[in-house]
Amino acid sequence: MPRSLPPSGSAFEKLSSKVHVRVVEALLKLSVGMRRFAWDRAAAAGLTPTQAEILRCIERAGARGLRMREVAAELALSAPTTTDAVSALVSKGYVTRESDENDRRGFRVQLTKSGALLSTELSEWFSAVSGAVAELPDKDEEELLRMLIQVLSTLQTSEGMPTLKMCVSCRHFAPHSSGDPAYPHRCELVGSAFADRHLRIDCREQEPAPDDVSRERWVRLRRK
Repeated sequence: MPRSLPPSGSAFEKLSSKVHVRVVEALLKLSVGMRRFAWDRAAAAGLTPTQAEILRCIERAGARGLRMREVAAELALSAPTTTDAVSALVSKGYVTRESDENDRRGFRVQLTKSGALLSTELSEWFSAVSGAVAELPDKDEEELLRMLIQVLSTLQTSEGMPTLKMCVSCRHFAPHSSGDPAYPHRCELVGSAFADRHLRIDCREQEPAPDDVSRERWVRLRRK
């Protein structure tokens, strides 16, 4: 039988964990669900989860492909793990691995046609999750993006957190400098203004700004 509680909501101040704790718990639940979706599809295609992640990572890079060390850095993998997984993908015909003309000791990996098709199939789970996020009102979507970028930006200084190629840590990012309220920020690399909803977390042209500059820019971004 439920125990008796005071009529006001004050009892929940003691019963509930802190909001930030439950936010992390929710993110962990979401992560588990997304990982399950991805792993199920990887297994059905005869791949390990790591091999599937590498395929999607290379796909996001486009036609230029990626250096082996870039794959390892983006997915926080060791060099041996990356080498073994890529070798398996090469043997299955999903990836090519060629000497990097700009690095005699390195290799660049690219998707084959069959690899690109498989990567698209493996990404179906991503579309399902993004569709769920799309159910949010536009303003809530944008605010969620900003908040997640803030968390990621804070964690980038933590040991083991992969470095993300985000606008907020790029030397080309100029927050609230355009003079246009609808598109307040500027990317000095392309010379164009953009809004919060355009903030990137994985830009191939990103060039890291010094840590102190990144922190100062993030403070400016949040104050507006």
